[in-house]
Amino acid sequence: MNVKLHTPKTLKAGSGMSSAKQFMLSIIATTVSIVLTFGTAAIIDNHKKKAARKEMVMMVIRERLKYRENIDSG
Repeated sequence: MNVKLHTPKTLKAGSGMSSAKQFMLSIIATTVSIVLTFGTAAIIDNHKKKAARKEMVMMVIRERLKYRENIDSG
């Protein structure tokens, strides 16, 4: 995805505190990027863990049912 961003007039050279504003915007953008990266990774990881736990429970239930059927039939 290509996103083209244009520098606002207030941040262009000669607009006073342009370097301080750009620095703060860079810090904010970096922070948001880090939060999004690690936040989504944590959400995906939690989802995978829940799915694995659910699969494990289903396997145990299936095995218990098979064992019970063997006892009932034999």
